[in-house]
Amino acid sequence: MSDDHKHNNINISIINNQILIFEVDMICKLRESYGIIGVLSGTLSLAPQQQSLLGVPLQLSIYELLYLVDLGVCYLNVDVDVDVQGEEEFVNDLINNVKLKRIQRLKKLKNHGILQKNEELEDKDWVCNLNEHELFIETKNSTKQTNTKLLSMNDDIIQQLLSIKGHDFTMIRFQIYKDLKKKSWFIQPGLRYGGDFICYPNDPLRYHSQLIIKCCTWDDDDDDVNLIDLINFGRLGTSVKKSFVYGYVKHDGIVNYHTVEWSGFG
Repeated sequence: MSDDHKHNNINISIINNQILIFEVDMICKLRESYGIIGVLSGTLSLAPQQQSLLGVPLQLSIYELLYLVDLGVCYLNVDVDVDVQGEEEFVNDLINNVKLKRIQRLKKLKNHGILQKNEELEDKDWVCNLNEHELFIETKNSTKQTNTKLLSMNDDIIQQLLSIKGHDFTMIRFQIYKDLKKKSWFIQPGLRYGGDFICYPNDPLRYHSQLIIKCCTWDDDDDDVNLIDLINFGRLGTSVKKSFVYGYVKHDGIVNYHTVEWSGFG
């Protein structure tokens, strides 16, 4: 794969069923070229105890991943030539480190006269086999080489993610998500407002959200609407100064929208 071709790709890693991007350049490209925001989920090295400001990696939703896969620009980082340290070796190193720390503590207590003279250091036979450098456990690099693989909707990893993260109407939501992206909306999860998505006219750092999208499974325009939900969503949208939008996919694949607004408010 050429360097120019690699530069145009969006390389992702899937770890424990989480969709992650570690390269800052890729994160900037997602935001500038594709209008995908994601959620930063990593701690900052200078302030690891706080959660107000987060850093890389960027975590993507299943809809953002499917959108990139549909565009044909999403590549999966594939680790090859894995060299994993054996579990038994790791456990033995850990036990030795615990023993070494205990011996060092007992020696310090004895030097300060806190340890009774008749008390002996434990397990002398293995103390002599421990070295200072063993205080830290060396974890071997598990990846010798990383390749990239173009993802498609039929890949096993995509189907696995859909089975874990998805539900009966995942593809309907994705169709609505994709249609909104074609209309140049910036999209983020909408759970905080009772919807599936919230839409921004441009970068969320510069604009407030304007739409709350609720994805529905209506088959046609004649399906009944729950009036209690209609009132609740209308009141909710008005209270946060946003338009509450019902989105649904018709039989012909066309996405339709109905907006609920309280007249004279907002």
